[in-house]
Order: sequence, then C-alpha cells, then structure tokens
Amino acid sequence: MSGPAFLLAAALLPAAWASDALDEAQRAYLSAPAPESPDPLAASFLLRAHARTGDLRALEAALRDLKALSKNKAQSARFAMACLEAAQATGSSGWASRARSALDGLLEARARDWVLVSALARAAQALESRDYLLAAQKAAGALKESAGPACVQALLDLYEASFDCGLLDRALARGKALSASKDEAAALPLLRLAQFAKRKELREAAERLLAAPKLSFEGLCALDFAQAKPKQILIAGGLDEPGTRELLRLVHSRFLPNKIVLVAADDKARARLAKHMPFVRGVRPIEGKPAAYICLNYACELPTNDPRTAADILDGKDPLSLMK
Repeated sequence: MSGPAFLLAAALLPAAWASDALDEAQRAYLSAPAPESPDPLAASFLLRAHARTGDLRALEAALRDLKALSKNKAQSARFAMACLEAAQATGSSGWASRARSALDGLLEARARDWVLVSALARAAQALESRDYLLAAQKAAGALKESAGPACVQALLDLYEASFDCGLLDRALARGKALSASKDEAAALPLLRLAQFAKRKELREAAERLLAAPKLSFEGLCALDFAQAKPKQILIAGGLDEPGTRELLRLVHSRFLPNKIVLVAADDKARARLAKHMPFVRGVRPIEGKPAAYICLNYACELPTNDPRTAADILDGKDPLSLMK
C-alpha cells in the first residue's frame, strides 16, 4: 500500500550530511568529561542517538546526566520530559516516578508556560493520566496563544494527548507565521506540522534553520526528526473504546520520538482531519474493532486491529514475515 498523499515524498536535507552531523555531535559529547551541570535537552538528544544508532554509551550518558539532575533536585519541565523519554526507552518505572515528582513540584509552584503544557501533555500520554491531561488543558487555558515555537509544540502535544481536532487546526493555522522564525527551536514544530498536513514549505523552513553550522541540543533533536523516516500512526476508533486505548498504550509505552499520532474517533473527527489529510476519509475500524494504520518509511502497512501485530510493526518487524 503506497503512502497517503499527505506525506512528503522525501527528506530535503542531504541524509548523509544530517547523519554525519548527528554522529559528530554524539562523538563529541561522549568523549568529553561528564558535565557539572547537565542539560536535560542533551539527555533527550542522547536518547535519540541511542535509538538511532544502538550505541549503549549514548543511553548510559543520558541516564547518568538525568541522575545528576535528579540529585540536584532539578524540577524543570524539560527534565520531566527527558525522564518520560528515559522511562519509554528503558521500561523503568523509576524514571516515570522522577517525571511525576518534577511535574507535581512545578504544579505546586504554580509555574505556567508552554513548555510545562508540553510536559504535562506528554505525561498524560506516557503515564495514561487524565489528571495530567486536565492540568495541561488548564495551564494552556491560562496562557495566550501565539506563533511561538513553544506554543505550537504544546498545541501539537495537547492534540496527541486529547485528540481534540481544534488544537491541531490552531497549530496548523500558525504554521505560516512560525515558518518566518529565525529561532532554531521552531524547527521541530515545523517538521511535525509538515507531517500533519501537506505543507512542504513548512519542512523547507525547518531545514533552513537546521542548516546552521552549529546547533543546540534542541536543534539536534529536530535534526534527528528531519533525517529519520517518521512514523505516521492513525487509529480509527472511538476514544473511549478499549481497543483504541490499547493501541494508544502500545504507541505511548515505546520511545518513538519521530512520530505523529492521530485518532479518527468518529465521522466528525474524520472529516476535520481529512481537511488536512484527505486519505483519512477512507479509514475505518476493521470488523467493528479499532484499527491502526501505521506508516513507515513513507509507506503504509495494511491496517490491523490486532494489538500484537501493531506492536510488531511499531517495533520495526516486517509485517509480511509475521504472516508466515
């Protein structure tokens, strides 16, 4: 089954250049002494490096830095997000507990910004927590929306936690303004927006930002997304159906940083999503059960309503071999 029309044909950044830049940054970090004041974004980059290359040293360095931050009682939204990613990458509940502790501390301090909204939304996904979703929605409601990178990123994270199509519409409406940004922090939300809709110009804007001779760890995370073959995961099924929740659990329990997730919960949601992605009009549950449509390497596998098959596809196994 060929990829749906909303997917971009191919990465525009030279793949070899992007891969070399990521490898060089990884080597430089791993060869340097452990930092006295670790950056949680560096840990996020290293977790992506491990996922991309399989280098255990990158994973060990990421966990080392996060442990140092934990000892220093670093209660930041970035730290919480990195801990959530560590929990997904390792399967360790200890990292999930650290993320909860950081987020609960921020909520008690009544800190409110768009980065916290993102962290709460991602916690709602990874921890299956309605409390964190409600906290994210409340925090977002108290902030003024803009075309800033953190706001657009948070709107997308909130969409992937709640599947409220209005959030996706609002994020996409800010794409043109965001594409004029000179801030490399805009690269990742631009790349994500380009995956959610047929907006080639958004990817090109992100690539211009990523062509800088030196990138921050945030920029390197975006470059990792740009050079990867992102997964597009669409689930056709009601949000309250156990089958839908099980498929979402499979997605959110894994460290899949280079993905987008959508849910066509009903006819209304399907029609709204189809405004941006026409192929969504044709997706339906299978035999009355919620179904996952998983696109890898810009091609979609046959949809499945079997969680085990969906898990194998998410883990990169050949679906044809699973049928033998």
